[in-house]
Amino acid sequence: MKISNLNRLIECLIADSQNYTGRNIIRSYVYDVRFRAIFCLRVMQYTAHCNYIPKFVSAILKAKLIVKYGIDTRPDVIIGKGLRFVHLGGIVIHGSSVIGSNFTCLNNVTIGQRTRRNLGVPIIGDNVFIGAYSMILGAVKIGDCVAVDAKQLIENDI
Repeated sequence: MKISNLNRLIECLIADSQNYTGRNIIRSYVYDVRFRAIFCLRVMQYTAHCNYIPKFVSAILKAKLIVKYGIDTRPDVIIGKGLRFVHLGGIVIHGSSVIGSNFTCLNNVTIGQRTRRNLGVPIIGDNVFIGAYSMILGAVKIGDCVAVDAKQLIENDI
């Protein structure tokens, strides 16, 4: 979901905070570092598409995501509502990837293109769980209600 206005940002944050014991946005932000990472990601997405906020704000938030939380992605990534990180660190999501709602991700997960020549990136459906150390590479499509097991490599051999 592309976050282009403040109402959509709040809508996404409310849905994301429900994954952390049903708290509201403020309580989730105060008590859970994983939600702080999601909050930083969502605000980075919002500031990248907002015309009246300088572009360097999203660059600062991207650096914070990488250094503090171990999540590497671009502001133009499309991730649906209900995002949940179970463990932080080593999460790489390609900026052109499309991820559906209720996406759950563990640590050390790579979602991206296979090679520099292959520009295809994964498209992930709704209600998907990605286990630790998983790699989803290339122009693959993962449907709805799927669990990718630990150390499972999914790639497109085109």
